[in-house]
Amino acid sequence: MKGHTAIQSVRLFILCLFLGFALLARAQTDDIYFEHLTVADGLSQNSVHAIVQDTEGYLWFATQDGLNRYDGYNFLVYRHQTDDTGIPTAQASLSSSTVWSLYEDRAGTLWAGTDNGLNRLQRASGRFVQYNHDADDPDSLSHPTVTALFEDDAGNFWVGTSRGGLNQLDRETGRFTHFHHDPDNPDTLSSDRVNALVGDNNGYLWVATEDAGLNRLDVSTGNVRRYSHEPDNANSLSSDDLTSLLVDAGGTVWIGTNSGGLNSLDPQTGTFTRYMHHPDVAGSISSNSLRSVYEDSQGRLWVGHYLGGGLDLFDRETGVFSPLPYQPGVDNTLNDDHMLTALEDSSGIMWFGTHVGGVNKYDAKQARFRHYHHEWWSDNSLSEDTVRAFLKAGRTLYIGTQGGLNVLDLDTRNFVHYAYDPDDEQGIPHNIVRALDMDAQGHLWLATHGGLSRFDPVTKTFTNYHHQPGNPSSLSNDVVWRVMIDRRGSVWVGARDALNRLDPETGRFTRYRHDPDDSGSIPGDRITALYEDRAGRIWFSTMTTGVSRLDVETGEFIHFRHDTANENSLSNDSVFSIFEDRQGAVWFGSRSGLSRLDFETGTFHRYSVADGLPNDVIYGILSDNNDRLWMSTNKGISRFDPETGTFANFGINDGLQGEEFNNGAYYRADSGEMYFGGVNGFNVFEPGAIEESAYNPPVVVTQFSVLNQDRAISSDSDLVELSHFENYLSFEFAALDFSAPERNQYEYRLSGVDSDWIPSEGRRYASYTNLQPGRYEFEVRGSNSDGNWSTQRASLAIYIAPAFWQTAAFQVALTIALIAVLLMLYRYKTITVSRRNQVLETMVSDRTLELTRANTNLQEEVIRRQQAEEEIRQIAYNDYLTGLPNRRLFMSLGEQALHSAAREQTNAAIMFVDIDLFKEINDSWGHDAGDSVLVTLAERIRSVLRASDLVCRLGGDEFVLLLTDIKDAQFAVKVAEKLKEVITAPIDISTLVSGQSHQVSVGVSIGISLYPENEDDLEKLLILADQAMYKAKKDRQTFFCFHSDNATLPG
Repeated sequence: MKGHTAIQSVRLFILCLFLGFALLARAQTDDIYFEHLTVADGLSQNSVHAIVQDTEGYLWFATQDGLNRYDGYNFLVYRHQTDDTGIPTAQASLSSSTVWSLYEDRAGTLWAGTDNGLNRLQRASGRFVQYNHDADDPDSLSHPTVTALFEDDAGNFWVGTSRGGLNQLDRETGRFTHFHHDPDNPDTLSSDRVNALVGDNNGYLWVATEDAGLNRLDVSTGNVRRYSHEPDNANSLSSDDLTSLLVDAGGTVWIGTNSGGLNSLDPQTGTFTRYMHHPDVAGSISSNSLRSVYEDSQGRLWVGHYLGGGLDLFDRETGVFSPLPYQPGVDNTLNDDHMLTALEDSSGIMWFGTHVGGVNKYDAKQARFRHYHHEWWSDNSLSEDTVRAFLKAGRTLYIGTQGGLNVLDLDTRNFVHYAYDPDDEQGIPHNIVRALDMDAQGHLWLATHGGLSRFDPVTKTFTNYHHQPGNPSSLSNDVVWRVMIDRRGSVWVGARDALNRLDPETGRFTRYRHDPDDSGSIPGDRITALYEDRAGRIWFSTMTTGVSRLDVETGEFIHFRHDTANENSLSNDSVFSIFEDRQGAVWFGSRSGLSRLDFETGTFHRYSVADGLPNDVIYGILSDNNDRLWMSTNKGISRFDPETGTFANFGINDGLQGEEFNNGAYYRADSGEMYFGGVNGFNVFEPGAIEESAYNPPVVVTQFSVLNQDRAISSDSDLVELSHFENYLSFEFAALDFSAPERNQYEYRLSGVDSDWIPSEGRRYASYTNLQPGRYEFEVRGSNSDGNWSTQRASLAIYIAPAFWQTAAFQVALTIALIAVLLMLYRYKTITVSRRNQVLETMVSDRTLELTRANTNLQEEVIRRQQAEEEIRQIAYNDYLTGLPNRRLFMSLGEQALHSAAREQTNAAIMFVDIDLFKEINDSWGHDAGDSVLVTLAERIRSVLRASDLVCRLGGDEFVLLLTDIKDAQFAVKVAEKLKEVITAPIDISTLVSGQSHQVSVGVSIGISLYPENEDDLEKLLILADQAMYKAKKDRQTFFCFHSDNATLPG
């Protein structure tokens, strides 16, 4: 019997140990969520074998179909290229599109190892220098397939190959020194099949091979020590098939194997510790087939598996591996079970390359908001994702959902579900639970769509209160939205048709209903919020009639309503939440933002999207220990600091359950943690842990274009020199904070053009046209995803050279030539005067005349050249009469503008402008007068437009305008009205009418088409605007017309 008891004790101990490891592993990974970058996002291919972040801040991904540079928004892909004949373009592109390894050395040079050689990127040109294997050259790369790259502390650059051993590259000469396996020499590499390289602080290079274990190379002597698997030695390597290496911060060498799990080597003792997969042991490594081992800045080890198993997060103190498996169909988990590589970027984000799933991204910032949701694969989760209410009692969390009551044990993380059962009279009366509160006796009160219910946590039974027709002392309606226990013990119930108060001792309800004949009654019957302030007064709000306050002692109501004529009134009569802060101010969340009541004046101060809120619908309001307000909205959670009046907003990329939250689903526990529920579960967080990111991201110019043609630039470019006609410039830029790039903000300026920083307003590009010769500097600054501006800026110096006749050298040369001619004339005259006064004076006069004519001819030749160049430019790009862009230039710039609008999801408008009554001016006053009128009209039209808008003259009396980045159709209407004002103003043509004083006037007809509402093609937009213009011309009641009557733009 004692033996049986002992066995039972051992089994119990093992079970507890198993459960302990399981809980510990789950705790480590519960808050880890992944985002994915795949070919659908622009990645060239989904097998990512290496990841590097360079010194500029870009991320680089090595795939089997090219090398990808990522700026948080777009991928720039480098591939192997051939010319039109199929011959590879030598020394220009990658030697192969299959890239196995990446490395950036200390000089900032990026190296890429492919299946056909080594490549070095020249950043300024975007070209590659290739290092290829040549069987006839003993100093070339030993094998074409490059599997590993590493630069040691001494500056030696090492190249591992799949069948050619180890190479040391002399980067000055381009020659390689080879280290091969010699079966007769134990001091050489154990194999020529190199899979991984890493160095340590002792000057050793560690070399992992595919088939012969681990090697330690003494770089100073060239001696090699081998480590291999010994079947009879448990302290040896578990396998000789090695895949990955890591030297951690403490100097321990970690080795990933293809079949023997993970090994750690103590370099001092030379002994190995093995970590193998054991199916029956909780907390063991997920598989024995590894591809990557990575140590992050927090000292955690990330272990990537290849033949299934996904990722493990290894806690070296406990020896527990926490699995992060691939879970098909489950959002925010790994999208592939086969891991190839890992990297932590400078902001702390982890990136994982997979076999077929592209890149998986883990941002620890998302873990700040812990997310609970329904897990279809597990019974131990929320019963339903639509969450309506919370209440925490001790270590138990009660959650009201649309699928019943959920009870979560916060220690074990186990859920208990209570769902409606029509055959259970002591069960929950309905599955929709809208509100929760607890009385002094520890009973939980529930507002449900099946009545009011009281839950006894001890007996696990429900006592239900229903509406009883004909009984005025019963609940007014079984659809109950709110429940609250006041300090007197009364139970206040907000039903869909009345406010109710329950006396728990008698079980009788008192109803408060709106009476249109009684001004002292409540203003409405549909109760949306209940709140008791510190003075014991009861506040409640209704669906459409504002907020009321009840003095329980006197029974008197005070009502607060929205008044459209009073900006100091409540912002909206539909109020969802009420909150009193520690200073006694009362705050209200409504459909129109946040309102704060000033008791002394009885006025409200309003806050809306214009003040920084992400959305004007506020469902819940809570306050933290620093008196900051936390609000749930239809667009995430917002934090408001009343002292500074500033908002900080959080969205899905911060780990929220979704953008949309639910009214009533907000709660602060006594411990200070906050709960907010929505349509995809709920979030819980510690407000003090939600700090804004201090990351200082690099800012880069990602693309520079001249006359719509891309120009290669690099971070070390000192000056970009352009000719005088290359004066149409555009820039794209990015702040390299990859946490939530869509929230990064930008400002830019061009010295000599912009007097101050220009907010980009969500765009990541800037363009400038018609720049004059001179020096310019383009600067851009950006913020991180939390809106904090980086101290780093990107800049690009530009010099636009003047035309030759505009140069100082030409002007000086011309002056010197004139002086020389004059000196020659003077000397000639001085010599000849003494010989033949009269005759030579005449000759000098003739000669002077000849030279003057020669000088005149020279000047005329210069002018002719200037005119010829200007005529060529005018013919190519501009209208000869008005100087406006012609159709050719307009179409080129217009296509670029629509391309930018499509990329940035902004709107644009085409305006076709026809000048009415112009023919009468030509017929009555002649074509000179008509030309003068056209020139004047061109100047007036140009004065109405912004710098980013375009205008061209199509010919005759027709002009076309392109308005970029417009908010809505009303903007085009305002421009049309301004155009009419300046076009129809009288024009003075007195100088052209034989001295007569005369003015003429013209009319205007305007047709408008909208991008992208009407069309996304520029030619078609022009046709639609032309048709709309003719419609306006026919309709004498208006001077402009849209292509369609419902001219509205997407919001």
